[in-house]
Amino acid sequence: MRYSPTVAYRYAKALFLGAGPQSDELVRTLSVAAKLVENPTVREVILDPTLSRKKASQIMSKLLPEAPKIIVRFIEILAEKRRLAYLPYILESYRALIAEAKREIEVDVETAIELSSVEYRILRKFIFNKTGMEPSFKIRTNPRLIAGMILRFGDRVVDMSISGRLKRIKQGIGS
Repeated sequence: MRYSPTVAYRYAKALFLGAGPQSDELVRTLSVAAKLVENPTVREVILDPTLSRKKASQIMSKLLPEAPKIIVRFIEILAEKRRLAYLPYILESYRALIAEAKREIEVDVETAIELSSVEYRILRKFIFNKTGMEPSFKIRTNPRLIAGMILRFGDRVVDMSISGRLKRIKQGIGS
């Protein structure tokens, strides 16, 4: 099955609008459901086209006995529409919707070296000024950048690394 980000977003948005303020519990349950769908054994069973939609829904419900009613109903709908495979992508979109509602943005930071506390504060302020949202960082080091960093947030990529600059210079000379 091909994955469509639009379809996943629509389901996530519907859940978000219907769920209200109980998002933390829903995220945990949705996360467990997504992990179940990613498990090869479970995936093979619930995505089997010969398995009835109702049976797929019942299997998921039994695997999530403590799930809130809204999640149980949501999984029933996904099973009816044969969209259970979308759960990991729906979870991703759902988390993004919650972050957006809280005025938060997830930022992937790739740096050549560890950031100091001063650099971290400057980076936080930079992202806030660019987006108007409070950043939450996923930071990893990559010595191949030589120096600097690459930021990924929203639909933007900001490459402030020496290796990135060298690539752009090389492309400019090659043109």
